[in-house]
Amino acid sequence: MKEIKSDILIVQQLASAMKTGGDALASVSNASKDEKTKLLGNDSAHHAIDLSQSKAKDISLAIQSACTNIKSVAEQFQAVDEDSVGRFRLIEGQNRE
Repeated sequence: MKEIKSDILIVQQLASAMKTGGDALASVSNASKDEKTKLLGNDSAHHAIDLSQSKAKDISLAIQSACTNIKSVAEQFQAVDEDSVGRFRLIEGQNRE
């Protein structure tokens, strides 16, 4: 009989590594804005800083969501694999009789 195996531990390790990267991105400290001077580029710089912080948070949330989905799919595959193994064993046992 062929062996059916899925390794949920590998998936959990990879998802954990991805989540760590997402957490690191989310924890990047905010850039300070120059509020004292009235230089021509300050408004553009402020907008760019705000936008980059917002996008970093969006990316971090997307990574966290992907990790959750990956783990969920892996758990479902594991359950299907375990069920399939049981069914194949039943079929194999019936064929031997």
